[in-house]
Amino acid sequence: MLMQHTQSKDPISPPFQWWPNTECHCHGTGVIPRHTYLDTVIRLGSAVPDYDSYIVSQNAEYSPIATSDGGTTWHMDFLTIDESYCRENKAACS
Repeated sequence: MLMQHTQSKDPISPPFQWWPNTECHCHGTGVIPRHTYLDTVIRLGSAVPDYDSYIVSQNAEYSPIATSDGGTTWHMDFLTIDESYCRENKAACS
């Protein structure tokens, strides 16, 4: 996963978090190859002018994120997530 806000007292809280990770349920285990999201747009419910300052990334590379409307709509040219391993989530297999 790869993006989240960094402070609990932020104006950004669910549903404003974006977690572009891949999840596996039941028998979907194994390697998830490196993959890229292109031309990504994030639209928030209200403007957060400094949303870009809250980004935290692990195992990913991304282009700068930018807004042209004061912080409601954000654009990213690319986000590439490194190869990862997905373990079975037995709790989801009922």
